[in-house]
Amino acid sequence: MNLSLGCVRLENGRCPFLDGLKNLPPTDQAKVLAWAKRLVVHEELRRPPYAKHLDDGIFELRLSLRAGEHRSFFSIAGATVWSLRTAI
Repeated sequence: MNLSLGCVRLENGRCPFLDGLKNLPPTDQAKVLAWAKRLVVHEELRRPPYAKHLDDGIFELRLSLRAGEHRSFFSIAGATVWSLRTAI
């Protein structure tokens, strides 16, 4: 199944995923986006040891970046992987 990558927007129009991404150095931004794209294409990466199912369709992806331990949260609905939030 081919999925697309989407970003959840809040009522104020902001996207927590992109806001968190902007706070990272460019090399770390590239790594997070590369992993997000991999999650869309490779279903096996959406489970341990790469990702962890937290609750009610919410998954966590942990990456080691130059800026520190990184956590991204995502959900899959239909044919879209929705990026919810990203943080160090």
